[in-house]
Amino acid sequence: MFKPLPRVVAIDDNPEHLKLIVQALQEAGWPCQGLHYDGGLSSPLLPLKGVRLVFLDIHLTPGAEAGAAASKAGLLADALRTAICDGPFAIIFWTAFPKDAQEMIDYLWDRERSPDVPLPLAWTYLEKTTVLLSAGTNLVDAVEKAIENIKILSPLLAWESRLQTAAAKALDGLAAMAMPISSPTGSTEQEYQKNLVGLLKKIAKVVSPEEMRAGQEWRAFEHGLLPLLEDYLFDDNASASATWNIINGMTGHTPENATSRLNSCFLVDDDVVGQTCTSRGVFSQLSLKERQWSRFFNQTKNFISKEFMDLKRGGGGQAVQAQRDVALSKAIWGVVEIGAACDHANCKNHMPRHVLALMLPDEYRKTVAYVRGHDRDKNAIYGLGNHEGCVEYGPFRYMEKDWHIALNFRYLRGFTTAEGRVLGEPVLRLRNQVVNEIGFKESAFHARPGIISFR
Repeated sequence: MFKPLPRVVAIDDNPEHLKLIVQALQEAGWPCQGLHYDGGLSSPLLPLKGVRLVFLDIHLTPGAEAGAAASKAGLLADALRTAICDGPFAIIFWTAFPKDAQEMIDYLWDRERSPDVPLPLAWTYLEKTTVLLSAGTNLVDAVEKAIENIKILSPLLAWESRLQTAAAKALDGLAAMAMPISSPTGSTEQEYQKNLVGLLKKIAKVVSPEEMRAGQEWRAFEHGLLPLLEDYLFDDNASASATWNIINGMTGHTPENATSRLNSCFLVDDDVVGQTCTSRGVFSQLSLKERQWSRFFNQTKNFISKEFMDLKRGGGGQAVQAQRDVALSKAIWGVVEIGAACDHANCKNHMPRHVLALMLPDEYRKTVAYVRGHDRDKNAIYGLGNHEGCVEYGPFRYMEKDWHIALNFRYLRGFTTAEGRVLGEPVLRLRNQVVNEIGFKESAFHARPGIISFR
């Protein structure tokens, strides 16, 4: 059964205090998941994904306020590690001892002591003594004021809310189309449900007109709903503008390795659980012996290596070969599946199309360049002869290093199931927008006309 993800979590060892803060959050319009800390947290729901706000009592055991800082912070680290997955979230310390808050934050950010603890994007505190004992203090108002103090939280939640609103509008529109046009005798909620189910199935069948593979209908269904979701999302211009204005009014700086960090989100995905070497966009490492290169690609590994890269300044000799050999020893050879998007969306039995690819660490990319061809092409970064037979993407972060990936269209084949033994486990997946561009460039490369002309 689907259960919506809570965006707000409250953690306290005092059941009464926990009940008060959860009730106040709900009255303020923030649905909250309350978690009672009793020497630890135990729930089949944990850890929770998508949490953006954590109300956290600093002292999670009775009498902990008199204990050592490391002991108190250790309990907080345990609570965060158990309760939530990593992601941008803010902590509001819900405590009678706000002076301890900074020391606790410093402990959490000490990565030598707590390397696996989710880290907060921002923090503030809400003093228990003020809101629980002082007359005339409204807990709901205090909660809202504390949340407002975390400026960075507003645009993040607003963007996620826009996605939810767009999805709700898409579903509302489909449901409106399913409403029985007339109300004859017997037209009940069953008729309404049957109409909606029929419309949803029709969407899936239109996306996948062929007989759908068992268990894969959901893929066609989601591809069918995506255009509606995108349309409603980009139509909400006023909300998008307000969100950006908040971000634009804040002070920021570009972090180190910003390009590779962003490319790690936009170009690649290293979460390949459930993916195989025939999944679209997946880069699978090759495990070929020297003699197998000629069998699968009609060329030796050494020949292909020289086609992929050469020194930027050209030249030859042992020094050139040695430098290339060092770079290649650090590279990862593999193939990327670039089959047609419609085949994967329609769940067809498709012919896998794998293009030879090379992942190269960034420090070696700076000393080599992909073969350019003639002198008149010297400004091009890549290209085979007069044709752009290579494409390159990067840098992106993988295994704590910056990498580039290059694909060579001259070496294209489909590995069958029987040949799959030469492919290792999936390393990463290129995102759909990248694979679409690769497919376009690959088709242009192989469809280029040969023109006979005389000068």
